[in-house]
Amino acid sequence: MEGKTKTKGRAITLWDFLTGKCLSAMERAIIDRMRELDPSDPNYFKEMRELKQRLSVVTPAAVIKSRASGNVEIESYSGIMQIDIDSKVCNNYDIEELKKEFFKLPFVAYAGRSCSGRGIFILMGIAEPEKLKDYFTHVGDLLETVGIEIDRSNGYDYHHLRYVSFDPNGLINPDFVPLKIKRFKRKNFGLKKVVSHRTYEDNINLALPLIEAIEAKQLDFVPE
Repeated sequence: MEGKTKTKGRAITLWDFLTGKCLSAMERAIIDRMRELDPSDPNYFKEMRELKQRLSVVTPAAVIKSRASGNVEIESYSGIMQIDIDSKVCNNYDIEELKKEFFKLPFVAYAGRSCSGRGIFILMGIAEPEKLKDYFTHVGDLLETVGIEIDRSNGYDYHHLRYVSFDPNGLINPDFVPLKIKRFKRKNFGLKKVVSHRTYEDNINLALPLIEAIEAKQLDFVPE
């Protein structure tokens, strides 16, 4: 869709979105400008908002016929769930290494930088797209146990948007295995917080405790 306020758009392939083929020359220039902005500048957030509003948006979780208020029409589910990790969290990490750690998870289809360049977004395959909100909550809670806080305001519904972006070092796995959660748990996973997000040095093996928990089936959080 051409802008966040639009209610209708056109379908594009996930590949074109992830590789930046759907971007116009103007949008590439806007993204470059966004990444040049200085976060310490008093006008940073104002300029960032203004530039963002000029970018196209997509709905990763579904093909949407209309996003009209009170009348969202879903044409089909994509089986993709997005999660955002904002700059305030990413500032504590080496972003490129953080992307690589997420990419070790077999259900991760993509890990790359957001349009600002200071946050990342992860696209995960899920086996039951009709349970998007349950998967989003479960994954968010699990990540918090290892010190990663996601943006809980975006990604749990089918009409939630993603601004177009481009990451020349984005990681794409076309052979991802959709995640199948056997039993949803929203509170008290029973897994202690194994890392802190204070410094990247404390999180060098972010994916390791996640993979160990998955393999041990401690959280009923296993690939289908």
